Amino acid sequence: MTVPTTSYLSRLDLVLLDIKSGDPETYRTATGRDLAPTLRFAERLAAIGKPVWVRFTLVPGLTDDPANVDKIARFVAPMKNVEWVEVQPFHQLGAFKWKAMKLDYKHANTAAAAPDLVNRVIEQFRAAGCRAR
Repeated sequence: MTVPTTSYLSRLDLVLLDIKSGDPETYRTATGRDLAPTLRFAERLAAIGKPVWVRFTLVPGLTDDPANVDKIARFVAPMKNVEWVEVQPFHQLGAFKWKAMKLDYKHANTAAAAPDLVNRVIEQFRAAGCRAR
């Protein structure tokens, strides 16, 4: 028997929702999926008032474009249920996992997000009205 999603969501105290990009092309590059279902789910969570922490992975050269961040910030800011936007700076700490699994690691040459870039993005979310950290 399948549990209706609304019933399932009623059992959760908090949803951690990753929004990798506000730009559909960048989202597809980062995830291999379409952005629209993630945004629809976020809107559904907002409609039922489910507490959410939005997580944004800041990848230099991929998700760091100010216009990309702005799209996410403008989408999230009006949502009263979003308690935090957590900016998660990209790093190389998990690179060994890709090697162990013998998988091609597309970000092997991507530098970690610099502190000034992280601060810029956090401030960009805050300027749009989001509680960001």
